[in-house]
Amino acid sequence: MSNHSKEFFELIRGIGEAKSKQEEDKIILREMATLKTGMENPKVTLKMMKEYMVRLLYCEMLGHDASFGYINAIKLTSSKDMLEKRVGYLAVTLCLPPEHELLLLLIANLQNDMKSTNYISACCALTAAAKVVNEETIPALLPQVLELRKHAKPIVRKKAISTLHRFYQISPSSVPDIIEYAKEALCDPDPCVMGASLCLLYDLLCVPDNVRQLKDLVPGFVTILKQIIERRLSRDYDYHRLPAPWIQIKLLKNIALLCADDRSTSELVYEVLREGMQRADTGLNIGHAVVFEFVKTITTIYPNNLLLESAASAISRFVTSSNHNLKYLGIQALTQIVKINPKYAIQHQMVVIDCLEDTDETLRRRTLELLFTMTNSNNVVVIVKRLLEFARKSIDTHMRKELIEKISILAKNYSPNISWYLDTMNTLFEIDPQYIPQEALQNMMSVIGEGVGIDEDDEEMRSHCVETFCDVIDSKNVIHDLHIQVIAWVLGEYSYMNANYDSSDILSKLCDLVDRQLEFEETRCWIITAMTKIVAQCKVASPEVLEYVRKYKDSKNVDLQQRCYEFLALVNACERNSWEEIMDSVLPLDGAYEDIEVDIDLSFAQDYVNIMIRKGSRKYLNNEEKKVLLTENAKPVKRTGLMVNAYPTVKATPNPVSTSGIVSTAPIDIASRAFSATNNTTDISTSLPKKARQRKMVTSPSSESHHNEVHKPPVTISTAEAKRKQKYQDLFVTDSGSTATTKVSTQPKKTAPKRKTSKGPTAKPILQPTTVESTPVQQSQPISVDDIFSDMVMTNPVPQVVHTATQPKSTMNELDDFFSMTTTAPSVATVSTPQTTQDSFFDQILQPSKPSSVALQPVPMSKSNDIIIPQSKNKRTSYMIQQLASSHKSAFSDLVQLVRDDRVLVEYNKFWKSDSLIVALVLSTDRGFVLPQISCQFSPPSAFAMTIQSDVESKQKPNGLTFNSLDTTRPIYVAITLTPTDIVMGTRLVGQVAYSNEQNFASYLNVNIPIDTIDIITEYPDFGSTSQFAEGWRKYTQEKKNLIKLTGPFDINRCIDTLKQKAKISIIQIIDMEVIGVCRVVGRSDVILIHSKFNATANSGTITVRTADRTLTENVSRLVSSIF
Repeated sequence: MSNHSKEFFELIRGIGEAKSKQEEDKIILREMATLKTGMENPKVTLKMMKEYMVRLLYCEMLGHDASFGYINAIKLTSSKDMLEKRVGYLAVTLCLPPEHELLLLLIANLQNDMKSTNYISACCALTAAAKVVNEETIPALLPQVLELRKHAKPIVRKKAISTLHRFYQISPSSVPDIIEYAKEALCDPDPCVMGASLCLLYDLLCVPDNVRQLKDLVPGFVTILKQIIERRLSRDYDYHRLPAPWIQIKLLKNIALLCADDRSTSELVYEVLREGMQRADTGLNIGHAVVFEFVKTITTIYPNNLLLESAASAISRFVTSSNHNLKYLGIQALTQIVKINPKYAIQHQMVVIDCLEDTDETLRRRTLELLFTMTNSNNVVVIVKRLLEFARKSIDTHMRKELIEKISILAKNYSPNISWYLDTMNTLFEIDPQYIPQEALQNMMSVIGEGVGIDEDDEEMRSHCVETFCDVIDSKNVIHDLHIQVIAWVLGEYSYMNANYDSSDILSKLCDLVDRQLEFEETRCWIITAMTKIVAQCKVASPEVLEYVRKYKDSKNVDLQQRCYEFLALVNACERNSWEEIMDSVLPLDGAYEDIEVDIDLSFAQDYVNIMIRKGSRKYLNNEEKKVLLTENAKPVKRTGLMVNAYPTVKATPNPVSTSGIVSTAPIDIASRAFSATNNTTDISTSLPKKARQRKMVTSPSSESHHNEVHKPPVTISTAEAKRKQKYQDLFVTDSGSTATTKVSTQPKKTAPKRKTSKGPTAKPILQPTTVESTPVQQSQPISVDDIFSDMVMTNPVPQVVHTATQPKSTMNELDDFFSMTTTAPSVATVSTPQTTQDSFFDQILQPSKPSSVALQPVPMSKSNDIIIPQSKNKRTSYMIQQLASSHKSAFSDLVQLVRDDRVLVEYNKFWKSDSLIVALVLSTDRGFVLPQISCQFSPPSAFAMTIQSDVESKQKPNGLTFNSLDTTRPIYVAITLTPTDIVMGTRLVGQVAYSNEQNFASYLNVNIPIDTIDIITEYPDFGSTSQFAEGWRKYTQEKKNLIKLTGPFDINRCIDTLKQKAKISIIQIIDMEVIGVCRVVGRSDVILIHSKFNATANSGTITVRTADRTLTENVSRLVSSIF
């Protein structure tokens, strides 16, 4: 670095000390201007140019375009000084894209350096060629690269093979004899060249046509692998005392591709695979990687029982490991081996269950794939039940989609009976129907339509489906369009089979469906078709149904238009003639599977075709005739010599002018068009596939007789472990006597021709400070407060104007500068209320203790923009707040201003009870204002039960209270009690306060109070001992661990007090620098376990939170981490 200039060091220091992107950009722009000037100087030396090029690389790496220096980089590649040449090639490979126009100038330098006697120059050129070459420049460099395959230096030969590999990746046809070159490199005496050829051979083997040509390499691969595992290679290739692990992995990948499904070839590698896997098991990470590759190869080639047993033994060490990475490898390897024989998963069934409940998302996903692979007709019920549970809980859309697709496949292939299959599909519709494959929907309708072949059972099953789908419609929940399509088809075909619903009820439900907001307009087509079928069954069209059909007959959707007009045409025809005669012939009862004869030859159009041929149209050619014609046209024309005559002159002919009155004489394929029209029919009544044929039971030849049984002594297990194994033993039931899973079809035995159909379509909570919003609005006409709330929609308030409010402070000392003085709390007896006394009111929401002798001073008066802000002068308000504070903890030391205008001030505080949260609001006014009427109304937060009380006479209304008046002598106190009904984070209490002023004009204030994580948790002093904590720690699986940095000098007692006071944690035990504690959700039994471990030296700590709910864990962890 001492050879560099001062400007270079200043550039590096400036970049490192830049405090913003803007400052960094200024430095780079200034540097680029300097470089541009310096490179244009004709007297610049090559040494200085080398430094300029390094500085230019910094500019490029930081995202700036320095293309002005590319030409100088190319010039440096022709330098005789090796260091300057390498810098030039480095700049070219990093900056010059393959499609750049200056690349042509580099080709000559690359060719010269590849011919150089200096092997370092050749290596630089080969490396650069692999980086910047494109398909057009490969032919210019290919001869030189092929010559370098025979270079005396192994490093040059290795780079030449790597460059050829890159050429093949860019354009496979650019290197004609690439397979021969790869075989020659494999026989190279130097291991580094041989290793480079393995990468090329792997890409060649990925092309199926090349596998047969390279089968003869298997003995060579076996010999090389045997030499490696016997340590015949130089120790320079060892890594952690394992011989050439990366070459072993490449060899195993190639062997797997060559020996797949080939018994004779696989028998050549059995012995070396067994020996190599035993020697690779060193207990180190690199050894685990090689063993895993051996297992993958063993499960890919033709199976061998002894090798499978060895692989299963190696997998058991991975699966039972406490390391998540090794456990992931074990589950992945177990998935591979279970495809051959599911019995190998039985011994690991308890570990698999534990992996399903692990906090690692990737491990759970891989375990679910294992369950999908090992499913058969005996354990499908248990496995699908488990997969459905995970699908309900999953918040990852990609994982949910994958789960639903796999469940639908398992239900189709292995369902024990039709009822279970239909219940499973209905459950998928409840979870997320948008991810159900279209094929699964068609299969579901086919199963319902075909049944089992027994009339009584089929009628009962279809009646149950009708009743289930009617309940879905009555639920008023949002139904996905795909689900609606299935519902419409079932109700249209089989609604008459259910005695609980008559046709009028079904039609009413379908009218409700057709008028809903739908995602696809085609869904309405399904509903209209269902209504048509039901009208055909009951032989009457009600006015309500006709009204809905007429409503959609002018729809923009042509398909929907057609169905509506067909419906009306059928009804009109029936009214003129006979309902039974027309409807029974057009839409027969249970006619979904009647046989339909299809005229494949389209004989009805033959007369028309003959007429068009006589008029000169081209005859239609079938596929065989077209192939013959194409073959004849493709035959090359033999020539006796070069054609020396001039080409015939082609006269340009004007394009024919088409008019509306001229018919094109181009050949018309009448039959094909008519047949395509038949295929594209839109009759939903026939939208079912052909009746399924009974699938053949597919079993692989039993290989149990070849398995070597290993006798082991009996293992004694505890009673609890035995119960746990008994609980999950059904999950791992396998098919006896078979090494392959058996697919059981849900389709009935009877068959019917397939009909041509048209298929239907197919916030994290954030802890935020309190926001204060208010909008004083003057109405143009007098209005009462009740009128305001009668039309109010709490979820869509009027646009608000955000005002700045005093932020809540956390301690009493911090509020000393905010309150001007302290006063003594007044006596309870001095206050009278119209309905209840103060004590009786508080008895409804708390058990008060004696009030303190000192009360906090309310908010003083202030002025802002000539608007007088009222004070809370009434000392009774602070006294009431202290009554709450004396029994329960509060969020703030005293009342905190929430919202205000020139007449009304709204203050609040939050108090935490063991079973609820109390939000205390105080409404006050000042300066002699007397408000004749004031009202408040609130929207209950999500997952909270809400009650509202006040100590002032009021009129009760839904979620609110109305007061007769508000004056300066008596503020209004409102207590809002919130009780959680579920675990929900980041919600808010929103509402409005409305009042009438002296002129009887109405104004309102918007109230918005966040409900944070701290508001829904409370202490849990009665939790129990350390042993109960340990039991809960094993039980709860949702874990979150955070590293915290402490401020100030380390004090373990201060950390414990912080956990108690700011996170409401009840301390269970303190062991040196470790603290375990517990808290719970307010009003619920959800327990939160917290383990804290502090480091006095680093002044830091680790806090781990465990609960049974993932959302709760995330939010509590975020809260606990923020208090330090």
